[in-house]
Amino acid sequence: MAGMGILPRRSYMKATGRRLVRWMVPDGCLEVPREETAGCVFQLRFSGDGTHLASATMDSTVEVWDHAQRRLCHTLDGHSEIVTSLAWVNSAYEPTLFSASLDKTIRLWRNWQGVWVLREHTDWIRCLGISPDDATLLSGCVSSRIFGWDVASGRVKFSLGTDSANLCSVSSLAFMDHNPFVFVSGLRDGAWHLWDARSLGGHICEA
Repeated sequence: MAGMGILPRRSYMKATGRRLVRWMVPDGCLEVPREETAGCVFQLRFSGDGTHLASATMDSTVEVWDHAQRRLCHTLDGHSEIVTSLAWVNSAYEPTLFSASLDKTIRLWRNWQGVWVLREHTDWIRCLGISPDDATLLSGCVSSRIFGWDVASGRVKFSLGTDSANLCSVSSLAFMDHNPFVFVSGLRDGAWHLWDARSLGGHICEA
C-alpha cells in the first residue's frame, strides 16, 4: 500500500497494488471502483468537501474521482515523471489542487486546468503540506530542501535546508491544526524537526 485518504462520512480509500479500494466503516463493506489504475498509486487526497478524490499515479498524471458516483472524472496531465504528493486548497471557490513530482516541479490545477508550474526545486520532490488557512504551501525534496510558497501568488516565502554533509530526504510535512505557522518535517533517517514560520533561524524542536 502506497497511499490512503480519509473521508469523514464513514469511509476511506486506499491504494493497493493496481486497485483503488473503498472501505465502508464500520460495516466493513468492500468496493473496488477501478481495476486498471496505471501502476502504483503514491498518494490519495480527498477534497475538503469530500466530493472528489485525487490520486497521484506512476504514469505522471493526477486522476480525480467523483466520490459519489465512484468514477474517474478528470485526468490532469502535465508532469513528466511520477507524481508523488498532492494538496487541495479547500478554501478556494473552485476546485484547486497542487501536485508534486519527481520531475522537480509543483503544478497548480484550478478547475481541472493547469495554472502555474513552480520550479525552484533542483531535486526530486517527495512531499507537500498546506497550512490550515490555505495561505502557505510546503514542499520537501530528497536533498533536504524545504520551500514555503505563497498560495495566492506562487512566490517563495522561505527556503530551508540542511548542511550539505548531512543531506537526508524530506519524506513528510504537516502543519499543526489551527496554526498556520508551526509545522513539522519528517526525514528519511527517522528524525523530525518542528519549525515556526515566524522565526526560521532554526528549528524549535527535533527528535
